[in-house]
Amino acid sequence: MRFGAAVNPDFRFSINGEISSAAELWCDGYELRAAEALYTYGSDAREFAGLAAVTSTRKDKGKVICLGTFPEEKVFTGIVGNHSGVKREMKHADNLLLVPREGGGRSGYFAVEFRGRDGNLELDGEYYDWMRKKAFKGKIEIKPFEVYCYENLSTESTFLKEISPDGDHPVF
Repeated sequence: MRFGAAVNPDFRFSINGEISSAAELWCDGYELRAAEALYTYGSDAREFAGLAAVTSTRKDKGKVICLGTFPEEKVFTGIVGNHSGVKREMKHADNLLLVPREGGGRSGYFAVEFRGRDGNLELDGEYYDWMRKKAFKGKIEIKPFEVYCYENLSTESTFLKEISPDGDHPVF
């Protein structure tokens, strides 16, 4: 990291010369070493001009996306959606990030509230939350900065059968 700055909501800057935003929580500028720049600060970003605002680094079978700033909500969800494979499959508040995961016959989501305010999520079936050790369905209220790890119970899950004493889903 080359620069870090306190947030000034009146200071707007461009990213890649087209996206205009203000930093809401922090603002860092990165000099690249092993990472690839996904977005760079525009010439109006003062000491950050030309530095990477968002980077991507390949790691094993995935990638790590590093945000040098926490831009306005619309810009943030656009960046995440464009570079993470995240799709809005279930109805949820704009301050929630849903990250689908699947493999080994299992599927689910990580749900993260990232704006520090209440949100909600309408599940499209029954899900088991591994962090709270209980099942959920329907509309769920999510508190600021909460994280959920949901496994879809409508798909066959060999892991759930392995941990359940009766060979079925856990008792809720």
